[in-house]
Amino acid sequence: MAYTTQAAIEGAIGVSDLAALSAVDGAIAADVVASAIAEADSIIDSYAHKRHAVPFATTPATIARLSARMAVRILRRDRRMVLAADIENEVTDRKWLEALAKGLVSVGVEPTPAADEATIDKAGERSATTKNVSRERLKGFW
Repeated sequence: MAYTTQAAIEGAIGVSDLAALSAVDGAIAADVVASAIAEADSIIDSYAHKRHAVPFATTPATIARLSARMAVRILRRDRRMVLAADIENEVTDRKWLEALAKGLVSVGVEPTPAADEATIDKAGERSATTKNVSRERLKGFW
């Protein structure tokens, strides 16, 4: 299931702008728009899968808006019509996605979607009194 729709993109940038970005013979090419949405969704999933089960069963509004923004930028990129603001927005969105992957931000849904079963906490058990690395423990390594 796609996180956004062609109608949402039309509402965000307008029908004429969407036609300019995806037009084939002057009409909006639904398959071109669907391809851009699919690419945007796969980028989002590549970050979100670290903390959430993807695809989201119910699309959070934050993810839907992000998918629409990314799809528009993908369409502009494919038409070689990238704006300076697109580059800045891409950096901002990628930082947010990185924070999502680290669990620092929420997708805005309560309760938070379940974590993917493959999520593994790589931090081992630590003791405040035992040093993991010390001169004694490293003897013989050099």
